[in-house]
Amino acid sequence: MAVNVKNAFIAKPMDAGTAFSFAPGAYPLPTDATTALAAGILDTDHGAVDENGFSVAPTRNSAKIPMFGGGTFVSTQTEYEEQVKITFLEDDNINVLKTVFGDANVIVESAAKKTIYHTDDELPLMTWIIQAEYGQKSKRYVVEFARVVEVAEAKSDHKAPTQWELTLDVFQGSTGKYVIEYREDESVAVPSSATVTITGTPTGGDFTLSVGGQTTAPIVYNAAATAVKSALEALSTVGAGNATVTGSTGGPYSVTLANGGTVTGNGSGLTGGTTPGVTIS
Repeated sequence: MAVNVKNAFIAKPMDAGTAFSFAPGAYPLPTDATTALAAGILDTDHGAVDENGFSVAPTRNSAKIPMFGGGTFVSTQTEYEEQVKITFLEDDNINVLKTVFGDANVIVESAAKKTIYHTDDELPLMTWIIQAEYGQKSKRYVVEFARVVEVAEAKSDHKAPTQWELTLDVFQGSTGKYVIEYREDESVAVPSSATVTITGTPTGGDFTLSVGGQTTAPIVYNAAATAVKSALEALSTVGAGNATVTGSTGGPYSVTLANGGTVTGNGSGLTGGTTPGVTIS
């Protein structure tokens, strides 16, 4: 068996926070693992999570259908459920308190004074976003509908901070999915494409292209595609063999960078024609 340690994921908290919950429909749901969350979602941050992080547990139960003469003819899935478990360490975090007791039961009288009502009211359905990272890898779980169904004993003693261990039942969202898990590995290069066009019909001079903060040597105004390719691959932000350039002499040039990156251009060295320049599209 081939082993690739790069496939490992050892969860660490993100700087933006680990867990957020809010009323369903209050904010647009993220559609990837790394795009910054809306400010309103960030305001629902539940703070520090204990060393066990969180767990997302799908469970399937099935029944075996016996056949005449013994043995199993087939099995069929009878149940599917999913739960999330997470323990919060910040006992005085207002978002944690509202999650445990319900918004209406947490009364904030001032920054220093709160009243919390312990009732048997059923807790509401909430939308949860839970996330973690490992180096350049990110995971984000989007749970459109979930309800806190179990709160473990919260101890107050001199040996450890008061903790809130919660279990959430997850339900189907509007797309029919229970949980949508987004993953992204920024160490994996995504090719990028651009079209470089020389405008203004220059009759002389040169232009430059830049990628990742590095700029090519001057490229003659009527360069062949192979010359543009060589100029780009001379940049350490591109590298040999990582650029594909096609097009007629003088352009337009279709550029593909295997390792990704944004191409920009500078046509100030072009001469003749009518206000010559470089456009990137």
